[in-house]
Amino acid sequence: MIGDFPRCVLGTTRIDSTNQASLGSFLDAAGQGTLLTDGGSLVWEALRIGDRLRRWQVWAMVPNVAGYVREATDFGMFGAGWRRLRRMNPLSCGRLFLQGLLNVRGVLRRDFPTLLRLLLELEMANFRRARPPVVFLHPQITDLLLAMDHGQALQQTLTQIRKGFGAEPGLATNNLGTLLPRLYAWGIDVPCVLTSLHPQSYGMRPSRQACEDCLRHFEGRIVATLETPLNASVAAYWRSQEVSSSVYDVAEPNLTQWHDWQTGSCPKEAQQSRGKSAEQEVLTMGAG
Repeated sequence: MIGDFPRCVLGTTRIDSTNQASLGSFLDAAGQGTLLTDGGSLVWEALRIGDRLRRWQVWAMVPNVAGYVREATDFGMFGAGWRRLRRMNPLSCGRLFLQGLLNVRGVLRRDFPTLLRLLLELEMANFRRARPPVVFLHPQITDLLLAMDHGQALQQTLTQIRKGFGAEPGLATNNLGTLLPRLYAWGIDVPCVLTSLHPQSYGMRPSRQACEDCLRHFEGRIVATLETPLNASVAAYWRSQEVSSSVYDVAEPNLTQWHDWQTGSCPKEAQQSRGKSAEQEVLTMGAG
């Protein structure tokens, strides 16, 4: 849908309010790029200044789990919901109200997939101005649906993202080696997956071997996250796994580190769909 992925994406999940000014300065100094955000107020306030929103493409991570928990803690469930509704435009409120009416039985039963659909309606309103071309389902939600063995809800969520946001849908996960085989079994095609990849197996569950075995058959794009500093070993491993893009996510972005990630994290040839590599492998096998 959006062509080649950027080599490196700026993550905002670790930036807190004390670093809001430094985030704005970084966005101006870096010039342009792509950032991955859960849509917190800190990010929108930074993007609202000048022409930053025009220069920085936005990828979304929905729903904003931490934001909902924080607001519910500060204002209570009703207060948090009311604050969200007040920030929505009338058109979005109408869509949400209609969705609520169509799913009233599920709401009353507190059915999680039904509540998730309504949460995504809220998120669409939050991201409407940014028009993100790529939207990932939050890893806590992906892995919860995985634990519930609810393939239908995952498929419905991907469809809702594709239709509601007009975006390429993706799944973020902390359990790649379990998720991908389940997606194959459910017959669910996911264009891109965001997950941790590390040569020392950090964050690769249930094991590095299981994740690598699954990736050999995955034809979508991989966006890699990292809990440790980027080094030559990590970059080489990402190249071996045909990583399309990586997420530079730190508490205070640094321009030098950003340039290092852009030049060293992923090769240009890995930005194409992994499906092409799989197709070439099949043709080679057939020729032999």
